[in-house]
Amino acid sequence: MVVTPIVSVVIPAYNREGTIGAALQGAMAQTVKDLEVVVVDDGSSDGTAAVVQACPDPRVRLIRHETNRGGNAARRTGIAASTAPFVAFLDSDDRWEPGKLERQVRRLEEMGEQYGLCYCWFDIETPTGALPPPLTATAEGVAVPELLTRNIIGTYSVALLRRSALEEVAGPDPTLPSCQDWDLYLRVNERWGICVVPAILAHYRRDDADPHRISAQSTNVIVGHRRLYRRLREKYAGMPTASVLQSQDVFLDAFAQAGAPSDALRVVRDVPRKAWTAQAATRIGRQVARAARNRARRPS
Repeated sequence: MVVTPIVSVVIPAYNREGTIGAALQGAMAQTVKDLEVVVVDDGSSDGTAAVVQACPDPRVRLIRHETNRGGNAARRTGIAASTAPFVAFLDSDDRWEPGKLERQVRRLEEMGEQYGLCYCWFDIETPTGALPPPLTATAEGVAVPELLTRNIIGTYSVALLRRSALEEVAGPDPTLPSCQDWDLYLRVNERWGICVVPAILAHYRRDDADPHRISAQSTNVIVGHRRLYRRLREKYAGMPTASVLQSQDVFLDAFAQAGAPSDALRVVRDVPRKAWTAQAATRIGRQVARAARNRARRPS
């Protein structure tokens, strides 16, 4: 008998032969058994595909891109190839606790059809050990104001979405090189409610030496944050000054870290006049100076 899956798990992967196995194990160990797992190998040059093909579970399927098209393009391929009413994204170097999907499906069903996304908490795993959760948000509802100030939800691996919500907002943006998860959450939350399971059910792997992580590619970081900032600044007029400043601090920090002084100055020009205290001026000046220093260190 053919069982219709309840959840489609979409795993984009690029040169992850060392971590994709653990990600698959976490997906297949879910207490929700009626699921399908679609792995999209995004043009890998290592043994990623071989690891997936060696998985004996018939619920796992592999799709291959001939060239590297980016994480969101791979996610879109996986969404199109899957069928379940709920879609969960899992990055190929992250892991899940066994009850994650079951608890999230139950939460969305409790909240009702107008809720399109459920997130959970996560901790960070590094090569030297585990770090505590960076985010323990509890915000729920439609058009959550906290989501305008920063990505309170976190990595893609914490999110479970209704397929209908993904389809209504046209899914992940394949042209966005960074801020991919935050952008999708914002677009979903404009029309759909978000809710949370307040427990650590995902483990995010962070290796600062990994050359394939988005944050290691300064140009991608700058372009993604620039595009998202342009969108968010249109909403600043209707936000409290404190919230505007919180949002701008996120972008200032990103541009400073990536070495984008012109983008940092663009944010500075938008800082509300009444927010210009001596303390604020000092803090902002340091960020702009850091952006300039990091720009000088960037390869031409």
